[in-house]
Amino acid sequence: MCIMELNKWLAMRTGAYDWSHVHAYAKGLQCTSDQEDLNKEEHLKTCIKRVLKIDLQKANITDPEVLEQADCIVTSGLLEAVCQNQNDYIKYFQCITEYLKPQGLLILVGYLKSSYYKVGEDRYHAFTYDECFLRQNLANGGFKIHSWEVLDSKMQSDVTDYKHVVVVTAIKECRVSNLT
Repeated sequence: MCIMELNKWLAMRTGAYDWSHVHAYAKGLQCTSDQEDLNKEEHLKTCIKRVLKIDLQKANITDPEVLEQADCIVTSGLLEAVCQNQNDYIKYFQCITEYLKPQGLLILVGYLKSSYYKVGEDRYHAFTYDECFLRQNLANGGFKIHSWEVLDSKMQSDVTDYKHVVVVTAIKECRVSNLT
């Protein structure tokens, strides 16, 4: 999601992206009321302090801003869009997750077995991976999986061709170095 769209949603402006499908899905998982859903969305908006652009090619991906480590990082479809191969995915995953505190929560929404996505009439490569690769990458990155759900794609479109959506929550484990 682009910065402008996210800011429109935060400010509740007319024409902001409609997240009602996500609310409906979350409501089904949590058995919450409509009012509780609205309260959660409003609470989430108050927790967001700022929206920053990132550049994964820079040592400080939020340059010129310097960030402290976060309690939670959410990523959805970013790595599929910017990575060409497994090495890129591993490198950029590390770039993003180094900003997560030990015992912090990673919420990752990924698109399994995708090969492209379109923006307007332009078609772009999407990095293709499977569950095994993602599980191994999380383990190698020091994450313990808390929840893992794979949903079949229900979308029939020429905008993208992913087969499954994976929703993962994982905890960044503390790594103790062996000092001798």
